[in-house]
Amino acid sequence: MNINWFPGHMKKATDRIKTQFDQVDLSCEVLDARIPESSRNRALEAITASKPRLIILNKADLADPDKTKAWMEALERKDQSVLALNARDEDFSAIVEKRAKVLCRPILEKRREKGLQNREIRMMVFGIPNSGKSTFINKLSGRKSAKTGDRPGVTTANQWIKTPTDLLLLDTPGIMVKKMGRTQGLHLSWTGAIKEEVLNLQEIGYAFINFMVDHYGEVLVDRYDLPAGLSGLEAMDRIGKKMGAKVGGYTDYDRVSARLLDDFQKGKLGRISLEIPEDKDEA
Repeated sequence: MNINWFPGHMKKATDRIKTQFDQVDLSCEVLDARIPESSRNRALEAITASKPRLIILNKADLADPDKTKAWMEALERKDQSVLALNARDEDFSAIVEKRAKVLCRPILEKRREKGLQNREIRMMVFGIPNSGKSTFINKLSGRKSAKTGDRPGVTTANQWIKTPTDLLLLDTPGIMVKKMGRTQGLHLSWTGAIKEEVLNLQEIGYAFINFMVDHYGEVLVDRYDLPAGLSGLEAMDRIGKKMGAKVGGYTDYDRVSARLLDDFQKGKLGRISLEIPEDKDEA
């Protein structure tokens, strides 16, 4: 399965980040807590590597808490801090500002030594589409400064956004990785990071239910009232029949796939993580 989705505005945004990075004190990367590895943008991480980084594991309320804890331990290191949160519902402004000040302490101390009273911390925020980056920014700013939506690719330009705290944010568009392996492509598809128009819905739905059978079989049994021990295809047929998507002996696998992915993305299947820290993307 090959998925390529890198609109022109993403290329322009990447170039803008390169030219504007010298204007900020640190970066903040917003990852999807269900897929911390697949939602990383290695190209942007390389561009921003020279300054401190705050990592946000967003949508933590949808992810397996034990796996999220393992990811936090794996990602935390010098000049890099990690927070797991739910940007949609939580009030996290104070802790984000505190972490940013800790990461920027050497910078702030140098300013004080020079007699500068400027306490403002400029933080660039980036992440893949649909990671919840704009929701995160709006919570920090206390208003709808960044456009949000239930589809990827809503933000298309860089913009400076003030907050009630000492943070000044540089919002950037969601930028997808240029090339991805099969596992990364599937994980990004399942979580809604890639526009449906470029996807084979039946293919990714079948791959998703096979993952669920292997790792969260009991969830399928409970959610859709299925017998235990079914294969992925058998489970899709049973679900299709229950939802009226099976006519004349044939299952509408596109409808079943759409239902499965919608249930997953809305948290109706429970708290599910698709990756553990040891996972690496496949070619």
